Amino acid sequence: MAADCKIENNGKQRVLTLSGELTIQNAEHIRSKFLESMQNTEHLTVRVEGVTDVDLTCLQLLCAFHKTAIQLEVNLDLDKGQSEVFNQTAADAGFFRHTGCAFDTKQKCLWLEDVKYE
Repeated sequence: MAADCKIENNGKQRVLTLSGELTIQNAEHIRSKFLESMQNTEHLTVRVEGVTDVDLTCLQLLCAFHKTAIQLEVNLDLDKGQSEVFNQTAADAGFFRHTGCAFDTKQKCLWLEDVKYE
């Protein structure tokens, strides 16, 4: 199964919905949709829902995407509330954190959250 990436426009805001297999096999497709979704927008929300598989490649790609958004001055949010598979993988990999990385000068890290998974 491939990753499904859908871009929706809502005025100056845009939503990129990711579903399906967010894995290394689909990384190039996901990357190209990330770049496409960031063009000519001030605010972008990445929504994950209906995710059947996710690996570290996708999580790292999201971090790189956030760094690009910072450079382009695009406000980027991650709506990760719809996918237990995504959240559990991110938690197991240690992505959730209390402070952002060195690039996160505005404290908008995608992984800032106190989420507990067992």
